[in-house]
Amino acid sequence: MDLESLLPAHDRSPADYARLARDPGLPAPIVRELAASEYVFVRAAVAAHPNADLPALRLVWEAGGYDDYDIHRVLRLLAQHPGADRALLLQVRQEAARRLGAAVERTHAALLALAARPELSGEEVRDLTNLPGVSRRLRRGILAVLAARTGPRDAR
Repeated sequence: MDLESLLPAHDRSPADYARLARDPGLPAPIVRELAASEYVFVRAAVAAHPNADLPALRLVWEAGGYDDYDIHRVLRLLAQHPGADRALLLQVRQEAARRLGAAVERTHAALLALAARPELSGEEVRDLTNLPGVSRRLRRGILAVLAARTGPRDAR
């Protein structure tokens, strides 16, 4: 099975690629191929796909070309994806921290998702609470997620 055989033979549109990228039964090699798509919304669907492996997630991250709206969504999806490794999560953490001042609610979602990841140490998560632009509400949210992950004593 290859990507070409799964798409319509003629008159393909971006919607065909998006529909395919949302198919939960799609095998990892096809998901990986879609991760290199020119369409941002297809790459975002790959970041949310349960069969996306680490190489596919890296392709999504490295593709770039995201506007402010899309990058926050991709950051959140990568932070939540179980296939993301520590190195990728640290890259997401760095970019989310850099963008904290813009489109706050979307960056906040990525930071909260990162706080839940056991691949990041408690200290790496707690450092997020000291970033400029972090509100008390976000700080409490990050610490609450960390506490749920590690226990209340470790979240301090």
